Amino acid sequence: MRRRPLFQLMLLLDVILFGLASFGANYLLSYEKVEGETYLIVMAVAIAIYLVVRVVGTSSNRVALLAHSRLSDRIADSLMSYGLEDTYNMQRRVDKSRRNSDTQDTIEEAQIIKLAANSGASYLSRGVNRHWKYVQKRLEKGIPVKIILLDPNSSEKAFKNKLNNGNEGADSKLPLEDIIRTAESHPDFQVRFASTGMSCTVFLSHEVAYFDPYHVAMDGGRISNLFFCMKFRSMLPTEGISHFEMLNKHFETLWGNSITLDSWMESKKREHPIAQETRE
Repeated sequence: MRRRPLFQLMLLLDVILFGLASFGANYLLSYEKVEGETYLIVMAVAIAIYLVVRVVGTSSNRVALLAHSRLSDRIADSLMSYGLEDTYNMQRRVDKSRRNSDTQDTIEEAQIIKLAANSGASYLSRGVNRHWKYVQKRLEKGIPVKIILLDPNSSEKAFKNKLNNGNEGADSKLPLEDIIRTAESHPDFQVRFASTGMSCTVFLSHEVAYFDPYHVAMDGGRISNLFFCMKFRSMLPTEGISHFEMLNKHFETLWGNSITLDSWMESKKREHPIAQETRE
């Protein structure tokens, strides 16, 4: 349990002070000529010592110092001071389920939705049936949705396709038809494509961010998508900027260096089979 050393130390000091005060009071009672002022002095000294122990022991710096008895404590305190609210080990089913549930709760409360991802299938595909119905409800309420996807014709996507499918040319997960249908029916739904800088999945609302870093570790012939996800909340740290704000800046940088869906379709329809078939 975190902070246990602090509580154990404070309990020990409390016991020691109580014992000393009790001993002092009984010691004075053994003398018949001790005046009342002496008892008051002893009491005042005991109270003063107790207050000093409490103030010093519970100061913010002391709490942090005593709590950092383990690496996990240091990591947690460092991240929490910049907005960390939760973590999910995506190799554990219970964490995956909890992350999906938390994401859906975030979508339902979002005043804006931003997503940067490889394919965005979990959020945009009607067939996957995971987060799309929640996103759709927010669109119907006029909530703006901004999406950045990895360009299927980019060298990065070609590399990942080669690892996953052996030179497969098209992204089988990219729900392009669903994306185009949504863009045509909802003016608040904006989609862009980026060919570089897609180092992670970032999902943001107006106050919460989910961060999933990418890697190319192979598992069973495909890239494993099971890693750690972190949830951050908007806040003001004492130094620098919050991790929520940093992830938001990451998204805006990608947004400013990506192309719109219409521009992508026009430039890629002769090069990319998906685009051509969809337009036809």
